[in-house]
Amino acid sequence: MTVALIVLLPLIFMITSFVNAISPGMCGVSLKVDEDLSNYFEALEEPDKKHMIMEEENVRKSYRIKMLHEETLNRLKTTGVAKRTIQGVHCYDILANPDYSAAF
Repeated sequence: MTVALIVLLPLIFMITSFVNAISPGMCGVSLKVDEDLSNYFEALEEPDKKHMIMEEENVRKSYRIKMLHEETLNRLKTTGVAKRTIQGVHCYDILANPDYSAAF
C-alpha cells in the first residue's frame, strides 16, 4: 500500500500539472493569482534584501565571481520596501527555506 502511494501520488501530480499546463482549469484547478504586489525589488522584505546583498558581496570578495548583474545589485540596494511584501521564500534557492535546509 505504501509503495503504491509513493509511486501513484507523484505520478498523479505530474499528470495533473501537465494537463493544467496545456489546458488550465481542465482538472478543476484554476489559478488566478493577484496578490497586488509591487515589482520584485519593492516586494522583497528588508531582511531578504540584506541577505541577498551580503551573499553577493561575499561571493564577489571570496571567489571573484558575480551571481547577480550590477544593475540587479544596485536595485536591491536602492529600492524601498512596499507595504505588501513577498511572504515565505523569495527565490528559487531551495536552501533559502530554513525548514528544508534543516531537514536535509
